[in-house]
Amino acid sequence: IGIAFERPVAEGARAVMLLGDLGEVACLVARGESVDRPRYFAPMRFMLASPVADAEEAVRRMGDEVWVEDKYDGIRCQLHHSRDRVALYSRDLNEVTEQFPEVGEAARNTADVILDGEILAFAEGRVLPFHDLQTRLGRRNPSQAAQDAVPVIYVAWDLLLHGDESLLDTPLRERRRRL
Repeated sequence: IGIAFERPVAEGARAVMLLGDLGEVACLVARGESVDRPRYFAPMRFMLASPVADAEEAVRRMGDEVWVEDKYDGIRCQLHHSRDRVALYSRDLNEVTEQFPEVGEAARNTADVILDGEILAFAEGRVLPFHDLQTRLGRRNPSQAAQDAVPVIYVAWDLLLHGDESLLDTPLRERRRRL
């Protein structure tokens, strides 16, 4: 996109990450508009982990400060909440709000945010196996019985947008503190 419209390639790549839609980015760049922050209800492309051979390679690739996190067995999900609307987006950028109505309802009590996190099957104080969560996948508007059989929670690990403030260029430590 950057090359096609004689703009810096990095600018186009960042815009695609922020909006997740090549066509929309191409139209914006063609009009000379730029994208400087995420937008509510335009799911961002997910920043995914990549494997490394050992700790030495991780430090070489990431720098002196490396964070290690537990890997949960759930589904990656962005949560967008602004005013009276909530949407959940899966890793493939499809909206999955109807599959997890209890998460959407709970999110109505948050500030206007875009969060990156994971939906987990969770009961009696522990994360349930992914197999249990799979019974909820693909079901639109699950019955109360299905919700009771496999309760879910949303675990947020990154704050991407708060109100109108983009936090993408803020160090991860600060974003985590604000969560």
